Amino acid sequence: MRRKNWSGDSSPFSSFEEYSQKASTLLKEGVIDQASLDGARIERYVIGPVFNLNFFYSPLEEDMPKLELLGVDWRFESSLDGHVPLPAPQQMTMPAHQQIPEMTVVGHNTATIRESLLEKAFELGEKFITASKEHYDPGIIGPFCLQTCIDKEWTTTSTMLHHDWVVEPMFMSM
Repeated sequence: MRRKNWSGDSSPFSSFEEYSQKASTLLKEGVIDQASLDGARIERYVIGPVFNLNFFYSPLEEDMPKLELLGVDWRFESSLDGHVPLPAPQQMTMPAHQQIPEMTVVGHNTATIRESLLEKAFELGEKFITASKEHYDPGIIGPFCLQTCIDKEWTTTSTMLHHDWVVEPMFMSM
């Protein structure tokens, strides 16, 4: 669920009952509205590192590949990065206003992924281009970033698109 006036945060839950409880509480507190709840998406939580695949797509290119991987990065997120090293019991002793970390991106760092994952990275990029053409004619053109998570089986999951010219974020799972 995306909270009103709060970019990048979602409310995690582990069962439908917990989802219903949290949704009801957030509605009563005015944190979300019914329209936001009606448009909520349920996504699988993947345990693994998050990488951002930075692509450039040009349908006009004739001599070189139309899709290029410009680079890979990962993001520093405000208080989230301070929470991660703390054991769960210690996190629970924090003041209530600090127990749920903020997910505000405050920086980036370059990264690399294993060469064996490059084919999967390009598959994600190509699938996204195909989906964007189906949903938003003429599809994505230019730079875009797919935020991914890689689990212990080396499965990549694309979770979010970042693109300067798209008004609403698009979520995809592969």
